[in-house]
Amino acid sequence: MYDRKDAWYRQAKKEGYRSRAAYKLAQIAGKEKAVRAGDRVIDAGAAPGGWSQLLLELVGTRGKVAAVDLLPMDPLAGDNFRFWRRDLSDDTLPAELLSFLG
Repeated sequence: MYDRKDAWYRQAKKEGYRSRAAYKLAQIAGKEKAVRAGDRVIDAGAAPGGWSQLLLELVGTRGKVAAVDLLPMDPLAGDNFRFWRRDLSDDTLPAELLSFLG
């Protein structure tokens, strides 16, 4: 667990992100231009959902985010988001992800 005095932790809670890791993704995405509006993205190891939240902002309404984790995750709003509580090695998962992502 993060120290509650950590500035990034407090900022994440203030801005409604589920984890402070959202800021690391924002930094990477901004520097590398890794995620753009309209992209389709898989968030592997998604719980608690901080990256998925930010990914939804980055891809916008035209993009999609598919999140996968063995751990439970509270749902995120939007028709362009779906969560699978599964193992990535599940043989049926790739077809389901591709079906959702289009």
